[in-house]
Amino acid sequence: MENQSQVPSAIPVGEGTLVITDETFLKGYQTGRLAFMSEGRAIRFSDKDLTTLIMKTLEDMSYSEPHCVGFVTGWLIAFASNTPQPIKNAEA
Repeated sequence: MENQSQVPSAIPVGEGTLVITDETFLKGYQTGRLAFMSEGRAIRFSDKDLTTLIMKTLEDMSYSEPHCVGFVTGWLIAFASNTPQPIKNAEA
């Protein structure tokens, strides 16, 4: 399958910018970001959890490589930019 090109999208990431030129990568990126936002916000992750997520995603033959790498990228960027919510003391 040939990757579909689009006008480049610039996504700010920390102090840098991620320029996405591949539609399939972008869709994977958006899916990964949404997956984190809907499933991962309140969960703590260990190094083993992250390894499992990355390896399962990259080994998934249902999607193309650009989609899988985009998913992992979007998920990790959402994870890294997630502002921790303060835990309220139940006794207060």
